[in-house]
Amino acid sequence: MEVCDTKQKGEKEKVEEPTHDNDDSSDSDMPAGPTEEDRLLAVELAASYYPPGVEVEVALLNRGWMNGLFLASAPTLKQEVIVRLPLGWATDRALKDYEKEKWCTQQVLSLGLPSPKIIALGEMKGKPYMILTRVNGTDCKHFRNKSKDMLAMWKSIGTQCKAIHAQIAAQGKLSSIK
Repeated sequence: MEVCDTKQKGEKEKVEEPTHDNDDSSDSDMPAGPTEEDRLLAVELAASYYPPGVEVEVALLNRGWMNGLFLASAPTLKQEVIVRLPLGWATDRALKDYEKEKWCTQQVLSLGLPSPKIIALGEMKGKPYMILTRVNGTDCKHFRNKSKDMLAMWKSIGTQCKAIHAQIAAQGKLSSIK
């Protein structure tokens, strides 16, 4: 876990690697994960989000095929946010993808469904980023592929997506999707 004391601008290093629970692929199938440069950028972005002088902790939460997710927290404020950075190969398209995701998230929130709130979206040092709130719940990485729980989760997500699509279509908002 990376600790950044913004009062002294010093860093104390202690890094934890995430685990990957996936039956269908090994880590060798995954693209290269976030770099040391990404980790330092996540620290800088998190420190810029919180008020000056607040101690910020940043840890790699997870990585996927396109993004690295860092959990940033300010223990004294009892706040956590996610700093999302694209992996190297996905950087060119990431800002456009993040903007689409922001639009989708706003639509879901307008319907009263739980979803992370996008706090900041932009580019720093030539790298797109997204900072969003953390939504508490069960992380799907805890489900094993093809388990009954996993299938039930995907069925629930599909049902909610169908309902969201119907509500957005009824409101005439689908034409504003870019």
